[in-house]
Amino acid sequence: MNFGHCFALLSQYPAVYQTEGLKGGELEVMQQLKRRMRADWIEDLADVPEWAVRHACREWRRSSKGEWRPKISDILHLANSALAPFRAQLLDGERKLDHARLEARRQAHFAAEHARVYG
Repeated sequence: MNFGHCFALLSQYPAVYQTEGLKGGELEVMQQLKRRMRADWIEDLADVPEWAVRHACREWRRSSKGEWRPKISDILHLANSALAPFRAQLLDGERKLDHARLEARRQAHFAAEHARVYG
């Protein structure tokens, strides 16, 4: 998945880990922190479809919440909201499939019983 849209969104907000003016050990610590934070975003959003993450980033920018830097949970919430209708359709489809399997089993059992009784 391409996380460029998330990182572009995050770059629009001032952060406590700005590296300008830092030298030596402080600079390295801040760079490690930025890498770890990026890794956290990648890990936590890895299971979310890219289109839903893009949608969440766009919604964040366009909302009044866009005045502050989003947390991973903010983007996950927006992405999950976008996924909700699709998950509902999937659950409905699974329920229908389960019903069809049960009906097929019932009919097979009935046919077997009919054959046993009536030969």
